[in-house]
Amino acid sequence: MTGHYRNSVTGDAYCAAQLVGLTPGAQECASCRQHRQEVQAVRQIYILPSLRDDAARWPQHTTEVFTDTASALRVGDAYTVPGCTDRHHVVAVSDRLHDTHTDLLVYLSGEDRLVDARVRRGRLVRIERPANPPHTRTPLS
Repeated sequence: MTGHYRNSVTGDAYCAAQLVGLTPGAQECASCRQHRQEVQAVRQIYILPSLRDDAARWPQHTTEVFTDTASALRVGDAYTVPGCTDRHHVVAVSDRLHDTHTDLLVYLSGEDRLVDARVRRGRLVRIERPANPPHTRTPLS
């Protein structure tokens, strides 16, 4: 049996195989493993340093704070879940309307790492949305 890694940005396997469910005890797909290693290296070298800077400046952003379901999350939001005080900064969202989950790429500033997260679309989260989200910010803001 072959297992695949889910790409949180697209929601598909890194090798583009159709994902059906968990396959316990499966050997990882060589193509998925290679793509995942390349993606992890790019994340560590290029993405992580800018996320550290954004997270350090987060308290300076004017934010809108509200509770909603995970399906409302957007790139640039930060969220917390009940029972966890760590702030999760949303880097990428893959939300398929007919799927039961939202695939996220999040930065955990407390652990200083990027993680792939799969959250039920209906899960209640506390969302902090900046007044000037990253995709609309000017380079100097």
